[in-house]
Amino acid sequence: MKRMITLMIALLFVISSLVMAGDRVKNDVDWQSFNANLVKALKSDCEGLQVSAMVQYLNHADSLDINPAVLNVIGVYRDSKNLAAKRLALATLHKMDNNFAIGFLRRALRFEESPVLQNQIAHIIAARESGGTQQPVSDTMVVIR
Repeated sequence: MKRMITLMIALLFVISSLVMAGDRVKNDVDWQSFNANLVKALKSDCEGLQVSAMVQYLNHADSLDINPAVLNVIGVYRDSKNLAAKRLALATLHKMDNNFAIGFLRRALRFEESPVLQNQIAHIIAARESGGTQQPVSDTMVVIR
């Protein structure tokens, strides 16, 4: 019993150390440089780099502002032949909460041919109109392969 308690305390110590280390790493990030590099990546012509930048933005959106690249994200949605990249761009536009992007999506909805993308756009617009109180549905999740 004593051995079990010691093991539990050691495990708790290890877990708390890892959590504190993760918080310290997040605080040590130069968010301005990270943000500037994401904007550069989104403005590049390489779709793979743009996709990676959008994934990073979605992971750290609370600390970033990529609004200067909104047209580039819209371009990925509009021009990509890869459905997953289009869905990722839509998720990014949703997270950006940019008025221009939402207006674009309202107009694009009637011309979108893919039912999957129509559904995702409709959910984004509905979430925006409800003031962000509507939770995103699982259909808006994106998997990049």
